[in-house]
Amino acid sequence: MQVACSVLTSVLIGRLATADDAPRHRSGKQFGEINRNALPAFFKTWSRVSWGDLLSELPDEDTAALKSTEPAADEFRRLVRDAMLSEIVLGDVIAATAVTQTERRSLIDWCVKFAKPGPWRSIRSKRCWCKIQSLSGGEIRLRVAIRHELFAQLRADRRLCDMGPNTFTRRATRYGIGTSSQDDRPHGQPAVVLNDDFVAGLTASLPSTVLNDEETHEDLRDEAER
Repeated sequence: MQVACSVLTSVLIGRLATADDAPRHRSGKQFGEINRNALPAFFKTWSRVSWGDLLSELPDEDTAALKSTEPAADEFRRLVRDAMLSEIVLGDVIAATAVTQTERRSLIDWCVKFAKPGPWRSIRSKRCWCKIQSLSGGEIRLRVAIRHELFAQLRADRRLCDMGPNTFTRRATRYGIGTSSQDDRPHGQPAVVLNDDFVAGLTASLPSTVLNDEETHEDLRDEAER
């Protein structure tokens, strides 16, 4: 809107001059003629109204029959991906030393670090949970769940923060980010459990994770069996 309502060209000036209510000279030799010097202010007055009219004609994103070529899905996935890859500083106690080490990691990297077999584990006070799920054949899978409030905690893109929890849940399901169900609620709270392929794409961006370390695989499998 800022760009559309601030850029005025000679072509637009010409079109504005043909408007029925275009500003006109009210005195002097040019009385009744178009006041071209007043057209920029005329544009500024009505451009935001025109922008609102354009938006009102657009279909609602949650109900629109979007084509596969529409950018909405890719843009939404990018926003969530950027939020999960944003870096936060947390303290972690070093084993057997009682010393707290402060580290800066991306949120998905903290999920990899904190995830264990069993129940959901929270990432400190963040509205994000993680756990390790053991699969057949000895494979393990990282599972991550988030609530909409997480985006405000991360100071993520304003479009995500302003979206609202219900809208976020609907679009997460629609665009293949994740789903919310009654059967899988971290600590009893409704949350969007991210799809496996989306989580895999996030962890693939990490230079090295415990999920691709064979010794860690064995430790996690042993812990799950116990």
